[in-house]
Amino acid sequence: MKKNDQRQITPRSIVIGVIVVIFINLASPYAESVGFSNFSWSYLPEGAAIPVLLLIAINALILNVRQKLGLTQSELLVIFVMGLVSNATSIWLIYFFLAAIISPRYFDSPENEWHNLLLPYLPDWLIISDANHAVQWFYEGLPSGSKLPWQDWIIPLAVWSTFFISLILASYTLIIFFRQQWIEQEKLAYPLMQPILHLTKGNRHLELSIWLNPLLWLGVSIPFSIFIFDVGHHIKPQIPSFPVDHLGSLNWGAPFSTPGLSSLTVCINFIAIGVGYFVPQNVLLSIWLLYLLIKVGEVSVLSYTGKWYLGSGGMFVWGNAAIAWQSFGAFIIFVLFLVYRARRNLWQFVCLSLKKTQADPNMLMTSRSAIITFGTSIAFMVIWLTQSGIQLKINLIFIPLLMLIYLGISRVVCQSGIFYVVPPMIAQNPCIHLFSPKQIGHQGMISMSLTYAWHGDVQSIVSGFSAEAVRLRSAIGCSGRQLTIVILLALGIGLLVAPWGVILSGYWQGALNWNTWLFRGFGPNTYGQILTQIESSMGNEQIWQRLFYFGIGGFLMTGLTIMYYQFLWWPVHPIGLVIISSFTLYTVYLGFFITWILKHVILKWGGPRLYVKGIPFFIGLLIGHYLGRAVALSVYTAYGLQFF
Repeated sequence: MKKNDQRQITPRSIVIGVIVVIFINLASPYAESVGFSNFSWSYLPEGAAIPVLLLIAINALILNVRQKLGLTQSELLVIFVMGLVSNATSIWLIYFFLAAIISPRYFDSPENEWHNLLLPYLPDWLIISDANHAVQWFYEGLPSGSKLPWQDWIIPLAVWSTFFISLILASYTLIIFFRQQWIEQEKLAYPLMQPILHLTKGNRHLELSIWLNPLLWLGVSIPFSIFIFDVGHHIKPQIPSFPVDHLGSLNWGAPFSTPGLSSLTVCINFIAIGVGYFVPQNVLLSIWLLYLLIKVGEVSVLSYTGKWYLGSGGMFVWGNAAIAWQSFGAFIIFVLFLVYRARRNLWQFVCLSLKKTQADPNMLMTSRSAIITFGTSIAFMVIWLTQSGIQLKINLIFIPLLMLIYLGISRVVCQSGIFYVVPPMIAQNPCIHLFSPKQIGHQGMISMSLTYAWHGDVQSIVSGFSAEAVRLRSAIGCSGRQLTIVILLALGIGLLVAPWGVILSGYWQGALNWNTWLFRGFGPNTYGQILTQIESSMGNEQIWQRLFYFGIGGFLMTGLTIMYYQFLWWPVHPIGLVIISSFTLYTVYLGFFITWILKHVILKWGGPRLYVKGIPFFIGLLIGHYLGRAVALSVYTAYGLQFF
């Protein structure tokens, strides 16, 4: 690699990147608290897209004055990467975690008997004490003249930080193992990263820039106009508006009353349409077709018969339990198959770790360092969770399941471009069904309830963001190790900044006054459900019913995989079956359907040349969405309005 390439990560890009990371980890929790926004709720989050669009605009002005002072594409991408991965810490790691460790003492009451059933089983070093009113004042606001009770936060935050560092390192090194297979061997599309590459290309050469294309601005105008009308309507109701939901989608709800169709939401999201343009046609077809077949067809049958209708799928599993377990069976086969396909690269990775060879500059870590880091992190997590009160045998199943889920979701994001996705099942539910609450024990179940703080509503994970970020390494022109330092720096700053921003906001405003449900509902709901599971008996019939649907999903996934890889004429990719039960898919499927039709017409009648000409318009839809959301975020936060 040329020396030039090694200097693409410049000091000023790091400084600006750090500022963006700090901003995201302060602004995202604040926007969530005040307006229940979705600043960090996706794998192309507003927390990354809005800052980089702002920087591109400022950079354009600088280039007009003095070109040498402008940021290069590499610098913009470094800043974007830092902002992207920092969205993993701001909400779905720190925000949920803080709600979990402070709520038990506040919501304890004679009615729920948490002082007998819950609090004695939660280690004092993992939750916040109220000895100095730390809990009460956080929820109700700091009294005038009182000092912040920092001392009650230090030990829990320090202990939890050791676990989060191990979780981050394990999640990141997991992606390192599959980087070469996904990027160099299979050449996955990485649809969510394509728009940012187009937007930063030709940054210093206007004749190469996509920003001068009229189609781009036509695309921008459509979603941006819709958001402006919606914002105006919230301030002055006489202004007409569109049915915009908290995700920025045009959402008409579920207009059908027929069983099966009653759960089908009619929703158009411009991110889905814009990103869908970069998704392979067979993947688009798989997602919308299988979603409709399962969501409408199978759910209708289950609704009519009533037999094998399993009710709830478990904690943080929305929708039909049968579909969730079926999807989970498909998910596990999907992940095992992708591991199987990568077997040669994985074996070479292991062999390389045993040899003394010159490190490949493309590698994010040396093979030996990655294996040692992953193994040490996993071992520490197992020990830490065991010390918290979960039995070792549970952890030996829970942690591998956790890693499989993280790997599967990362693959889905990189291959399908689904920006808003959750796994069909979280790792705790199979453990609880396999061993039963009785075998896990009261202490084990209560200790497991704390794991929902960081693995419950799984929507923005480190491995998913990291998998996207490493795709940009070649465009940045840096070495793999340099990119690793940048990513881990951003995540480390996020771990330090995000907790204190939330804590200070709580004492300043009082968490009870926030519009978000998390600090009022997450603790009571999660701990309440765990206590209900402890008291309820789980029969063998329930377990076998779930395993039956798990097996159906695995069987269907195996069949679809064989058909896809053995027969060139087979049009449906198996990936759609993996995430059918994801409640977030309601905002994706219709947009993907629209894009699938448009791409089919474009490719059939205009070929690749017309397809390339259409790229600016679809990127414009994305820009218009994020610019409109930026306006909405600013106005709603200022007025204290919610995003629905």
